[in-house]
Amino acid sequence: MYSSLNYIFKELKIRFVWIFVTFLLTFFVCYHYSEYLLFLLIKPFLEISGPNSLFLCTKLTESFNTYCIISFFITLFLFIPYFCYQMCCFLIPSIYKYQRAIFLQMVKASGFFFIIVFLLTFYWIMPFFWYFFYKLSTNTIQTNLLMIQLQLKIYDFIFFTFRFLIISTICSQIPVFIFYFFKFKLIKIVNVIQFRKVFIFFSILLSALLSPPDVVLQLSIGLFIYFLIELSILLSFVQFNYVMLFSKKRNEIVDNIK
Repeated sequence: MYSSLNYIFKELKIRFVWIFVTFLLTFFVCYHYSEYLLFLLIKPFLEISGPNSLFLCTKLTESFNTYCIISFFITLFLFIPYFCYQMCCFLIPSIYKYQRAIFLQMVKASGFFFIIVFLLTFYWIMPFFWYFFYKLSTNTIQTNLLMIQLQLKIYDFIFFTFRFLIISTICSQIPVFIFYFFKFKLIKIVNVIQFRKVFIFFSILLSALLSPPDVVLQLSIGLFIYFLIELSILLSFVQFNYVMLFSKKRNEIVDNIK
């Protein structure tokens, strides 16, 4: 017993050492190429504003902080698959075959939705928001009392970009969580109906975090998120009821044959 636990803790320690070393190496590599990564992040905005756009640094350490935050978040996004791989290698030998199949299915579904939503967000949704903000900010309002012009800070732009990507990534996991909550019977259709107002509030909250301050756009995104939740619930409910009905019919056929 003691030797088995000692072996488990030893393996876990080795894997966490590899995880830590990999994270540091990835961070240093990302920092070395942080200028290129910065260009990739601001490229969708430059296609809207033009190549002559300027970004401000109002503090002495702001550019360094910007490169650090870029390196950290890019490392985090690249590091998550490796971390999941190490955890899979650690957990899979200790679980049953059917549990292993379910676990790998969860990882594949999560990765699929993550990649799809990330690409859609970066190449389609974010440029739309940049266009909205840019047009709103560059419409210079000039009167006898006030003049408004766009002077974008690089740190705020990068921080907002990563916040946008993180929130959209969290949203991408909603269908996966709902599907497996139904699969493992952690929630029932009665609970879903009872807490539907919570889903509506959650959708509105996410839309407020994701969208610019436009009421129509916020309502549209909130309705889309709520539609995504309802569609995931509906498909999960239909699938599991279909599986139960198919199993019942198959058992009846087997009983009739016997």
